[in-house]
Formats: sequence, C-alpha cells, structure tokens
Amino acid sequence: MRDRRMATASHLLERTTQPVASIAASVGFSDVQAFNKACRRYLGASPRAVRRETGRGTGESVAADTDGGVGL
Repeated sequence: MRDRRMATASHLLERTTQPVASIAASVGFSDVQAFNKACRRYLGASPRAVRRETGRGTGESVAADTDGGVGL
C-alpha cells in the first residue's frame, strides 16, 4: 500500500505542477512534513528535489497532465 502511494506521489511530482501539499493530501498524508520524510525515504529525495530533477519546480511554464489519472 505504501509503495503504491509513493509511486502515485512520484508520478504527480514528476508530471504535474500541483502543489506539494495537495499531492501529499491526495496520497493520504495529512502532514506535509511526514510526506517530505516519506519522499526522502522511499524516493531518495525531497519533493522539491524530485521536481527540480524533472524541471517541474523551476518556475517554467509546464502544462499538467490532462489524462485525468496517474497511469498506474
């Protein structure tokens, strides 16, 4: 269950411009700090670093996915 939640979070961080707090809530975290810690543990990087690696957190204008799902 946790792996699936983190896979979904990774997908959203990499492919959308949705705020981190919103992503955290959508995968079941009520506390953003707990989500940040889980990201570091399971993804090996903070949510900000994941975004930076994919160009989503750079301030560039990037369109969000429009497929309506996370593709998992």
